Amino acid sequence: MTGGLFIGAGSSSNMTKAMSTTSTQANMYISSSAVISSSTLLHIQNASGTNVLTFKPKNGGYKFLFSSAALTKRSSYSIYTGGSYSRGSSNNGLYTGGTYSKTGATLKKTVTLSGSATVNTISF
Repeated sequence: MTGGLFIGAGSSSNMTKAMSTTSTQANMYISSSAVISSSTLLHIQNASGTNVLTFKPKNGGYKFLFSSAALTKRSSYSIYTGGSYSRGSSNNGLYTGGTYSKTGATLKKTVTLSGSATVNTISF
């Protein structure tokens, strides 16, 4: 993938696969040991606290694939579940234009993306 935004969610690895290594854009293949329900936000922010993704899966899931030009190789990101979102809009589970609150959220993992690979597999 080169440019743009992609978010995929699924209940198993048969439904969601990591992107090809030929992708020029960094991505995260996130695997959760517990389901992230359809009422729970998945939130990613960079080390400066800037929101990179706030997403609520329509049917819940264990596997998530996220690719965005906002992801930078060798940069650190924190992944949260829960929390809340206000003053924005939601389109197909993607939240934009508002404010994410970590109140009630759980920090699942802080990761640093690879400097060489575009596929970053993250488990928690």
